[in-house]
Amino acid sequence: PRALGTHIAADALQSFRDRPREQLERRVRAAVAESLAAAARRQGDASVADRLYRAALADYRLLGERRRAAWVLGSLGGIALLAGFDAEAESLLTEALAARRAIGDERMIGNTLYDLSQAHYQLRRYESARACLEESRGIRERTGQSAQLGSTLQFLGVTLAALGEPDSAWVCFERGIALTSSA
Repeated sequence: PRALGTHIAADALQSFRDRPREQLERRVRAAVAESLAAAARRQGDASVADRLYRAALADYRLLGERRRAAWVLGSLGGIALLAGFDAEAESLLTEALAARRAIGDERMIGNTLYDLSQAHYQLRRYESARACLEESRGIRERTGQSAQLGSTLQFLGVTLAALGEPDSAWVCFERGIALTSSA
């Protein structure tokens, strides 16, 4: 019942209409688990969200649903990042990045790079964080995501400051704040 009103299950029904019943049931089960995971995440219940996302991921993989699996991997990485499990977040987000690159969705790639940069930063891998942020910045500039670009530039500023580059950090902060304010 808590999954009612979400679009994920309806999308599952549409895309699997002509498939065998077992696959349809598995796809709907995965979609419901994903929807419930998203609700648990919004409510701050990371352990329930993690368990449900992992169940959805297993089903999506069995069905060959690469896009949904890539999305769920990123969600799992985000949960680990928020929980402070930085090494696990790095691992999940690296896997999500590879899956999202295979799909070719630039916005998903940009989001994953941004999240991965946070894991690298928390692990004090500032050069790796910088590389992720620079790539994310390029994607967000190409795709016209000004609010996300503002966030990326601000975090790039934080990273550059940690690397001992205050002048470059200042330039990023100024541009990032301007973009965020205008958005």
